[in-house]
Amino acid sequence: MIEEHSQETPTVIAIGSGKGGVGKSAIAAAMGAGFAMLNRKTVVMDADFGGSNLHQIMGIPRPAYTYRDFQNGRVDNLNQIVVEHHQYDNLGLIFGAAGSYGMANEKYMHRQRFLNHIRDIRAEFVILDLGAGSSFQVLDIFTAADLGIVILNPEPLSLSEGFNFVKQVVIRTFSKTLRQFPEIQTFIQEHAKTETFRSNVRVEDLILQIQQKDAEVAGRLKTCLDELQIGLVLNKVTNDEQSVEVSAFQRALQEILSINTELLGLIHLDPVVPEGLKAGVPFMAMDPKAGAARDLANLIITKVLHRNRFHAFWDRSSINKKIHEIGKPSGTRMICSVNCMYWEECGYRQGGYPCRLQHMSEIGFQGED
Repeated sequence: MIEEHSQETPTVIAIGSGKGGVGKSAIAAAMGAGFAMLNRKTVVMDADFGGSNLHQIMGIPRPAYTYRDFQNGRVDNLNQIVVEHHQYDNLGLIFGAAGSYGMANEKYMHRQRFLNHIRDIRAEFVILDLGAGSSFQVLDIFTAADLGIVILNPEPLSLSEGFNFVKQVVIRTFSKTLRQFPEIQTFIQEHAKTETFRSNVRVEDLILQIQQKDAEVAGRLKTCLDELQIGLVLNKVTNDEQSVEVSAFQRALQEILSINTELLGLIHLDPVVPEGLKAGVPFMAMDPKAGAARDLANLIITKVLHRNRFHAFWDRSSINKKIHEIGKPSGTRMICSVNCMYWEECGYRQGGYPCRLQHMSEIGFQGED
């Protein structure tokens, strides 16, 4: 899903949603913890400037620095306000200015300064937890990311709001591309003002109309659509058959907005999520054996990191070991058992014997590409 990046610049993942309450912030925090458990230097940033809550999710009630320090010029760059988590290695946090007046309506110049500094953050991954809805601030940050993830719930309202969010992402992308063509930009923006349920005009039809005026501009807009990297995550799933709703959602996006999206995964409804929120612990770290944690681990490894089956298995084991094997002496052997959380997925099941995957990894076996 994500192209390889230079080690000098981070891969930026923006997590958004059409409405609040879908679990966006909990997933952003847990995803950051998951990357960190895989020894990937990660910074999670609360980019919901008007309703920040990452400090509560991470169990840090009074962060030493917040985004306000950067916005006011008290520090020169975002690295200076990264707070290293006291419990998880490789995990840095940038907190929003919770309860600070005016933060949700940041000036364009401040927003551009922020976007210019994201790529300077010293990390392999930067995860941005955006505010709900489709303000220009949210849309500009979402479209600037290498991967935008839209969180959905399997309910009609969430899917409807999710569609509206992606529509605004497309329109905002077009609008920025067309700044040098004000007449066509106005044409696109007028279409964007029409409520979804009142409009049956497809983006493909709009581009065809623009092509009659300027073929080069129409070509640019098609390129914009091709370059948009949008992934979908269906959260709070109670039945795997609910994924059918996402398939219909994707077809609507393709047919009406001419945008292709990828379903990154399902995250099942799990009591570990509210328990983690109450305790101030990301659910990935709260209980890596829980269903929701395993769902997210699979998403990170197979969809974001592009690992093959062997690597995917081994990285899931690494997440579990980070929590349950801290302090064990090096060289400790893992014994194969039906109690292993990866028993059903493993092709090397030999109960009672040393784990073959651990052995192969230690002697340098990399698996097949």
